[in-house]
Amino acid sequence: MDQGAESIEELLRAAEVGSTIQLRIDKGRLNAEVHDRVSPIVDPSPDPGGRVILEGFTKDARGMWDLERVTRARGSDLVEIVIRRAASDI
Repeated sequence: MDQGAESIEELLRAAEVGSTIQLRIDKGRLNAEVHDRVSPIVDPSPDPGGRVILEGFTKDARGMWDLERVTRARGSDLVEIVIRRAASDI
């Protein structure tokens, strides 16, 4: 991912319904197609008290994000995704 896990975690947590986030991730870390409802895949930090690690996104009917767009440069393993917050966790 092209951003630190800490800033991505904060972006995901702070996003309001309707907000969009644009990220670059390895194509293999995206298990969904455009217009799918998705959830982030997170792993706990190896350091006690550390931040979680964002591993990617997967299709999830109960997810709170819609996968709006996926673009990929020819010959690159990175994809640029745009996700939109579709639901609130309240």
